[in-house]
Amino acid sequence: MRPKTLSWDLCFFLLWCFVLLPTWSDLPAGIILSTGVMWAVAVALKIFSLKLPRPLCQGIRLAMLLMALALSWTYMQGRFRVEDAINFFVFLPILKNVELGHSRDRRMQILILILLWTAELLLCSQLLWIAVGLGLAMLMIYLLTMAYLSRVSFNLRSLKTASTFIVLALPLTLICFLFFPRIQFFSSIYWPQGKTGISTSLAPGDLASLALDDSVFANVIFDRPPSREMPSYWRYATLRNSEDGWHWKKSTARPLHSEIKTEVSVSYSVYYEAMGDGTLVNLEGTSRLEAKNRMLIHSHSDQTFSGIYFQGKRPMYRGEWTRQAIIDPPLPYDLAVPQHLGPQITQLAQTLKTSKDPINALGQFFANSFAYSLTPGTYRSAEDFLFGRRLGYCEHFSASAALLLRLLGTPSRIVVGFLSMPPQETGVLTLLNSDSHAWVEYWSTRENHWQRFDPTNYVAPARMQLSQSRWRLQGRAGASGWLAWLRQNVLVQGLGRLRSAYLKTNMWMVNFDRDEQRQVWKLEGQNSKILWAIGIALLLVMIMSGALAIYMRRQKLDPLTREWRRAISKWFPQEREAPFQSADLWQRLAHEQWVNANEFDTLAKYYLRLRYGPDRHPHAHRTLRKAITQFHPSKKSC
Repeated sequence: MRPKTLSWDLCFFLLWCFVLLPTWSDLPAGIILSTGVMWAVAVALKIFSLKLPRPLCQGIRLAMLLMALALSWTYMQGRFRVEDAINFFVFLPILKNVELGHSRDRRMQILILILLWTAELLLCSQLLWIAVGLGLAMLMIYLLTMAYLSRVSFNLRSLKTASTFIVLALPLTLICFLFFPRIQFFSSIYWPQGKTGISTSLAPGDLASLALDDSVFANVIFDRPPSREMPSYWRYATLRNSEDGWHWKKSTARPLHSEIKTEVSVSYSVYYEAMGDGTLVNLEGTSRLEAKNRMLIHSHSDQTFSGIYFQGKRPMYRGEWTRQAIIDPPLPYDLAVPQHLGPQITQLAQTLKTSKDPINALGQFFANSFAYSLTPGTYRSAEDFLFGRRLGYCEHFSASAALLLRLLGTPSRIVVGFLSMPPQETGVLTLLNSDSHAWVEYWSTRENHWQRFDPTNYVAPARMQLSQSRWRLQGRAGASGWLAWLRQNVLVQGLGRLRSAYLKTNMWMVNFDRDEQRQVWKLEGQNSKILWAIGIALLLVMIMSGALAIYMRRQKLDPLTREWRRAISKWFPQEREAPFQSADLWQRLAHEQWVNANEFDTLAKYYLRLRYGPDRHPHAHRTLRKAITQFHPSKKSC
């Protein structure tokens, strides 16, 4: 391999890691993808004579044509983004580098990559990784096919060379990540608005449609393992207005001005995977939220929070659970009921009102007469549900319970959010869309604050103890003995620990900005310039080390010559310049000094055959070393 070719391959890989990775918000995934892809490309450049077969090149061009057609289709549908087209062209130089592979072509390719990556920094899209994944898949298919057809002879030296690229590139990436502040707007990829499945309005049937949706809504990491007293309810929105008692919506939020009762707090961090309308989920009893990525957070009197964040930014914030009691007084519309109600529901409310404990009587009414179902059908009104089939989901129970409480003269409202399992031992909790839940809060005149009332707990207690996805699995699988134990203790817990470590590392890296750098390095104000000086100095050291490594590699001898050179220096130490290349000088010195000069002639001829003759093989230096060890020169007597 020519040193010039090696240097351009090294530059190509370092540019990838140095330019793109420091701006990737999901840094662990970026490192894995980038190093894996470029390592495979580097191996391909060294092993496959820097060329791909013509049929595969035609297939690549066909794939790029299909991607162009897909981009055209998105343009026709009105979903086309300029950054998608730029990422499309970012992939072209990578394929071209594999196809051509000549050093004179790489110079132009690197210039093109720099220009395209600059645009990538400005637009920050995720389609690049889709294209890279397709390219990696095609490359792996080619590797397996060629290996199967025995047309590839793998070279361990090439694998070693490709591996050194990663060793040199990762320190550069980490130095750039730690020392150079990332521009906050550029530090995350374009992130399209995802459907959360939960909103600030409620029509019975909305949450039931999410029962089979196990996509991740948010990940929560607790600073320490939470106590058993901590609730599993996560508030999203409070619904107080209803014209018919069946469809509910959010009222105008009031700023938080009430006194808060606090005790020992537990801190947690929320990392969104789906974006909604700006409403922020929080653990029931949370006193305040603190933004982690320059997001503006507003607190409301009903213990809900809303945030304003840049489009494409994942909401990330920190909460403090303090067992807060919601003491915000009720509003007049918390008692509002529809004007036209049937006699049956009015009679039911009167019956419940005459009992000693109307709240408990309402819960027993749901427990004795209703059943929990994921497919309850369609109900036109609360009366149709209360006096019809009586099959429902949490939203059906909550909507009818809130209406009955208001008929009893008790202020009530609906809360939509999530009901989750307790956090794992590692302090990580994943909120799924299927964990969406609705419950009721009523104003307690005795306690002088809002209290939770969940009618679903009376109808389906098992649903309250398990998350929705596990509740479905339990209903299908039943008790399966050792399989259930194996799944719970090995698979679930093992994957949970791995996910915990990944999320904690990933959240730290995503939140790592200029402020975090100052906290890590204990530098404030003007002293932050030291970060730039240290970073630039380390980068210069890395660049000089890389250049020195390339230069030393050019001067590096092959193992066979190195073994012979070492032996000659040992045998003729009195010579000012060791005779490394002259065979005549070897023989003259040997005949002047040694008795067994003829044996040395045989050894020298053996070296020349290994070096230049047909006897050369990959392990020739080992054979020569063994022969040198067995040769013992005998000096002549004076």
